[in-house]
Amino acid sequence: MPSWNAYKVFASGKRAKMPYTTFDSEDSKHFYESILPTLTPKLQKSNWLILNTEEPQERQAEAIDEAKVKFEKDKIRFLGSLAAKKYPKFANKKVEACLSMCPETEWKWAWCVVECASHRHLGELSDKFDTRAQADSWIREQLECMAST
Repeated sequence: MPSWNAYKVFASGKRAKMPYTTFDSEDSKHFYESILPTLTPKLQKSNWLILNTEEPQERQAEAIDEAKVKFEKDKIRFLGSLAAKKYPKFANKKVEACLSMCPETEWKWAWCVVECASHRHLGELSDKFDTRAQADSWIREQLECMAST
């Protein structure tokens, strides 16, 4: 007989970390038919998520998108190497690469080198783009080129 976890879903739409109860039944409907009526009126009004214990229990907020994590690491690595090549004078300074729109970029989007603490603009790593989407496309293209070589 399968086991089930009943999780309370909060008004924010997020699910509780720990199950409110665990029960054995052939069907998850058992919770709504037999367990829920025994709860306090306040809990009866709550939203519930019933998951089979054989399935993953991680909350959506905890799920890690491996492709996104890899993309972020590759982006940091690429921008760091590009900054080191283009601006070797900043090698001993605390700088970072980021997407920026500022007076120095003529209020257009550009991948830039900035001071860590102040975000003072030090130089540009890319062309200037009218939209953030264009800047994001540029970085994706660069990473694809890097991956294919």
